[in-house]
Amino acid sequence: MQEVGDTHGTECDVRVILVPGVGTPPAAEWDLFSDLWDTVTPSFSACTDVSFFGHGVLADQKFTFQQLVEAGNQLHDKVVKLCEAERRPLILVAHSLGGAILKQALCILNVRAGQFQEYQYILNLIAGVIFISCPHGTESPKLLEENCLFLFRQYSSERPTNQTLATIKAGLEGHMLGISRRFGGVRFGFDILTLYETRPTTRKSLVRSKRKIIVDKALAALHARREREIGLDADHTEICKLVGKNKAPFTGVLEWLRSMIDAAPSKVEERFQAHDARLSQSLTPSLRTQASIEVLRKAFSKVSVGEEDDSKAAHKGSLGGFSKDMSTIFEKFSPTSLTVKLPCFMLDKYARNKDFFGRQEIMELIDESLLPNNESVSSSAEPGSLSILALRGMPGLGKTEIALEYVFTRRDKFDAIFWVCADKDATLESDFCRIAATLGLKEEGTHQNPVITKETVKNWLSSPRRVIDNADDTETYGMDEATWLLVLDNADQPDLLHDYLQIYGRGSILITSRDPSVKECYPPMKEIELEPFSDQEAAEFLQSLTRKSVTTEDDRQISHYLGGLPLAIAQMAGVIRKQLLSMSEFRERLEDPEERSELYDLFVTKDANKRTLLLPMKKGEYHGARAQLLHSSIIRRNEENDLWIHRVPQQVVRSTLEGDRSRQAKAYHFAVRVVQSAWPVVAFENRHTKDRSPICERLFPHVITLKECYDPANMEIDGGTEHDLACVFQEASWWLYERGNLVRARPIAELALSICKKHVSSDEPRWLDRLSLVYDVLGRIANGTNKPRDSMAFNSELLVLRKRIAEKAGQQDFPLAYAHNQAGCAWMIAKDYQQGCTLFTEALRIWHSMPAYRKGIASMEYANLGLSYWLLGNLDKASEVLEEGLREREEGFGKNDAESFRPGRILHALGNVRASQGRYQESEDFHQRAMRTYQAAVGPKYHRTADMCHKLAQHCVRRGDRKSLDDAKKFLDQALSIWAANPEAHKPEIARSTFLKAKVLFLQNSDEAVHVDEISLFETAVGMIGDLTPSSPKEPKDLSEADFDDLVTFWSR
Repeated sequence: MQEVGDTHGTECDVRVILVPGVGTPPAAEWDLFSDLWDTVTPSFSACTDVSFFGHGVLADQKFTFQQLVEAGNQLHDKVVKLCEAERRPLILVAHSLGGAILKQALCILNVRAGQFQEYQYILNLIAGVIFISCPHGTESPKLLEENCLFLFRQYSSERPTNQTLATIKAGLEGHMLGISRRFGGVRFGFDILTLYETRPTTRKSLVRSKRKIIVDKALAALHARREREIGLDADHTEICKLVGKNKAPFTGVLEWLRSMIDAAPSKVEERFQAHDARLSQSLTPSLRTQASIEVLRKAFSKVSVGEEDDSKAAHKGSLGGFSKDMSTIFEKFSPTSLTVKLPCFMLDKYARNKDFFGRQEIMELIDESLLPNNESVSSSAEPGSLSILALRGMPGLGKTEIALEYVFTRRDKFDAIFWVCADKDATLESDFCRIAATLGLKEEGTHQNPVITKETVKNWLSSPRRVIDNADDTETYGMDEATWLLVLDNADQPDLLHDYLQIYGRGSILITSRDPSVKECYPPMKEIELEPFSDQEAAEFLQSLTRKSVTTEDDRQISHYLGGLPLAIAQMAGVIRKQLLSMSEFRERLEDPEERSELYDLFVTKDANKRTLLLPMKKGEYHGARAQLLHSSIIRRNEENDLWIHRVPQQVVRSTLEGDRSRQAKAYHFAVRVVQSAWPVVAFENRHTKDRSPICERLFPHVITLKECYDPANMEIDGGTEHDLACVFQEASWWLYERGNLVRARPIAELALSICKKHVSSDEPRWLDRLSLVYDVLGRIANGTNKPRDSMAFNSELLVLRKRIAEKAGQQDFPLAYAHNQAGCAWMIAKDYQQGCTLFTEALRIWHSMPAYRKGIASMEYANLGLSYWLLGNLDKASEVLEEGLREREEGFGKNDAESFRPGRILHALGNVRASQGRYQESEDFHQRAMRTYQAAVGPKYHRTADMCHKLAQHCVRRGDRKSLDDAKKFLDQALSIWAANPEAHKPEIARSTFLKAKVLFLQNSDEAVHVDEISLFETAVGMIGDLTPSSPKEPKDLSEADFDDLVTFWSR
């Protein structure tokens, strides 16, 4: 440690230790603790001494997060040595990545405090900690990754290579998040001040500066029990100085420091006086000692492993399908051998432009950058071998046309080509899901979280094996790699690309963009800046389009007038052909201002995306309008009659609509009608079907466009259009909910709710019905994201509304039954199982009273009613209800159907009941069947599948043999990987499976001296349950599986 100043001499009361970041301002430049310290501390009652830790970690090409771990170890050693020499209270202050160094040091100190009393003595000396814009990020790992990469690029002393960025990304998960999770799992006894920036940091760039708030409140928050959070008006560079623009210290920070420093001596003394008592009753005991191993043993013995139950055949209802062999289930998660569907050409139904002209030199430059080598491709490609090229330039230069021509003329050079619309986050997400389905990486129509699907695709692109062989680790079988080209078209928001470019392996990516900063997404990226055609090239292009035999001076003048833009030339050539104009006639019209305005006033279809849509008009009118637009080269068509339009004409049309509310509303009305008529709507009781998913996938980008263009304040939208729009938004949000994308579903459903609420006072049945459907999907989203208050609010409104509708209609209907079921779920989440039971019973009564009732439709109600009886302790009644529900399902849909996940819910519940009855083999049989139903109906990476992974892991732990414990770990790893896609929504489930995984590792470990992994997981689980149940804390040794089961929603138990 190096001293940087001493305010009142060597006999100080409190020592302040500063830990700077990596590449950020050194501690000597922190104004409050250097230049201003002498002016502010005389008012403190305790004198202080300030020191800083010189860790020596540099932001250069050699940087790794392992260096932060090692620096944390060194800081720990120096603090220990310092405390051995002097007994003074400590206040520790860290900035930026220095926070990871400080957390690592404190975690080590906590571990050793449980082993040796002298370390507890040192821990008691810490009076407080300040984290200044230190990224924590355990609840938002993707944001942590994105912002840490931005941070490193900002403060790196040299442009980082792809290898460096790959190393950093790997270290984020392996070290940075590991440190944060370990720190978050410990309940320290000192106060914490968390400071975060509210002004963006401007990243240096030669082309275009980028601005980002690197550590905001969400990324900085520790959620510690003694934490205070303060936002400061500063960016990431300036915040460590702790002074405002007026060079005065931030008041809130100064007051916290004053109170902490003044109280530190007496607070620490009180700790020492209570030291002996606290040693035996600490809230955060170390778990690395033999005594703490007993804590694990006690916690993990609450549910006994038990003896194997061999009495299955004697039990009524035995199904004869039980098997300890889980290989067929694991095969669905990661097939032993999966042959990828190659060759694969996903071109989004584009047609090759038969009129493409020139650009040969551009094609050759693209070849040099992206064409695969002739050498054989092995699987040993190093990170950084990705080839990326950007075609950049102003609108109308033909960037997309060049990319299309390249794809069609080089398709024999690649095993796979994927065309992705990169203009919006929704289209990127949707097209990556289509890549997974086209390659066969996921089954068509299965419900899979798009975040997980995206990672699946990126993993294949990083290691593009033709045959994925998970059973053979040799280098010779199934390891030959495919060549691929990924086209990211219209990437005009480069920030959207960051996560999609994290691919570490061989491959080629072609990007088209207008944005000059696109190269910053991936620094090794090459770039071609397109220029307009020369006058001669443009004249020849015009000649070829108009089918003229000779290039004339008129051609050159017209082309010069159009600026050499291929799009403008193509569209004007269409006018020349259609109107049978000579070149001189067209030139005269082009040079006349009034005539030129008329030429530019073209009718263009209102298709906002390159997708198949039909205008609402009679067929004859439609065919005539289509022919006019095709002849004018405004729109394009392929062999499947799919139409699309260039973005420039789109923008021209939109600009002509601005200011004319009537025309704007008419165009928006047509667009809404088209999407609403194309969206596949099914009967209410059949909404869980997966057959319509591919159509919804293609239409969803249009829904996003409608959402973005919805502006009722500046657009006259009639009630009919708003009702159609509410239908579109409600249906789209339901589809998103079904595929597990709850985060994206909620804002769309909320917009539908705001529209419905404007009209529901009219008491029109159509508005009441649509509002009820919106409440339904919002209630389900609340259920799926563990939001009990929202669940109760939305589902209660749903029931009230459906009762009102039924009363007006004079009859009960299917939606009323659903509403009772949803309200029952809300009461179950609130742990009022009796009220839930009552509502589920009524739901089933309504279902069975319907003349059109089909056996098996009410599977959810049977499952929920059975679970309510199970949780009420009435096992016989629960069994009776669930067996009846299973019989109905099989009579209506056949045995082991996978039409939806609903029969899996009954099987899941029956397995729970059988376990409570002590009929373990039957229980596992039902749970295995539930797993296979979920895998077939919603895919291997859906949250219900994750629930069943946990249940089967419990069965494996119950058996307790080595093979079963190995299987348990596989199930839990699979469950945790699924929930990691939305860690905030699934925090209870993650806590539960983390606890069980710690138990599995503990049971597998025969060496009691080494329990590092299970202890770390146990601490994480303890920290999470403490966050989730702050009002009823338990000692770690008193926790059991039942405590963690109580965290999750009733249907996940």
